[in-house]
Amino acid sequence: MQLESRKRSLVFGDFNLDLLVTDIDVKRYVHALEEAGFKILNKIDKQYTTRQTAATGTILDHVSTDLTKNHFKFALLDSSSSDHKQIYLELSKYRSQTKQRIQYEAVDYENLHKGINDATYTNEENKYDYLENFINTHITDSKIYKTKIMNLPRDDWINKEIIDMINRRNLLWQQIKADKRNEALKNKFIVERNKVGKRISADKSKYYYNEFMKCSNSPKKMWNLINTLAANKIKTTCAPPKIISDSQVITDGTKSFLPGVSSDAIVKYVACKRFS
Repeated sequence: MQLESRKRSLVFGDFNLDLLVTDIDVKRYVHALEEAGFKILNKIDKQYTTRQTAATGTILDHVSTDLTKNHFKFALLDSSSSDHKQIYLELSKYRSQTKQRIQYEAVDYENLHKGINDATYTNEENKYDYLENFINTHITDSKIYKTKIMNLPRDDWINKEIIDMINRRNLLWQQIKADKRNEALKNKFIVERNKVGKRISADKSKYYYNEFMKCSNSPKKMWNLINTLAANKIKTTCAPPKIISDSQVITDGTKSFLPGVSSDAIVKYVACKRFS
């Protein structure tokens, strides 16, 4: 219970389990630590025994932690008062990751609705392009800037290297949109896109394999993991493929539909397109 409530922990002491021995008790002990997300900091080697006698050398004194991303300095010191060696452990200072704030454009739908209601709309030639320009103009006038606090990434297959690769790919895509005829830039983007896809696929497979292996000896934890992974919510979209007015499907400007399109229908159409 203490280890679950304390997210960052160091556990150390004399466990009377010799890590140099591969019996069933030691294996269960190591598996229990791995299932809890802990790793042993001791070097499992006869050169690094923590209890030394004239006839035997054992590793009974262990240090384990769930701070898997921190660096440690680990040393064994001889003691004149005990046959157990003293353990010196130095932990690098923990720096919590701050949340990133970004600004982004958003549409103020109240202003959009008010602007379309107050606008004078006429289109005697019934051109679809005119309606599209009318909507885009009011969307541009209704844009505002918002600040979003980015949540920290979960400790799963997402890591800094993948995020950097995704950012590089997205930057190339922005450059392509500004210079669509640059074939060299397109080829560079395709290479980076394929590299990101392969890296994500490999890291996800490795992560989920390791997660299931940690639960191989615990059916309860296995089912908890399965239930967690299966808790994905299905996203739905309300974006209509075409505008519908007066029970008629509008695909181009040949129908006499523009005078009958209300401002509510335009705003709903824009909202659906924005969230599709």
